[in-house]
Amino acid sequence: MRGIELDPAKKAVTRKEELDEALVFMIVRDTQPFSTVDDKGFRDLVAKFDPTYIFPTRKTAKAMVEAKYQQEKEKTKVEVQKVPAVSVTADKLLGCDLPFYR
Repeated sequence: MRGIELDPAKKAVTRKEELDEALVFMIVRDTQPFSTVDDKGFRDLVAKFDPTYIFPTRKTAKAMVEAKYQQEKEKTKVEVQKVPAVSVTADKLLGCDLPFYR
């Protein structure tokens, strides 16, 4: 028995969302400029993998990165609130000419 078949239009949306998310990840991970989506070589490369992919505009890519940032920020806040205690330490350097710093 085969799994549930998705409507082809829904498959396309799902695939686009997956590729958009991968694009956001690449921009953030590799500190790429938003203009990467306009680069001819990059577009040609992606077209080899998926010729049906429609690139977001530079402005849309920026909005997607900002939305992902807000999403991750909220997740981090929730995780930090679960932490029962925090320990903070600091070293005070008196000078680099001390024997244990050589």
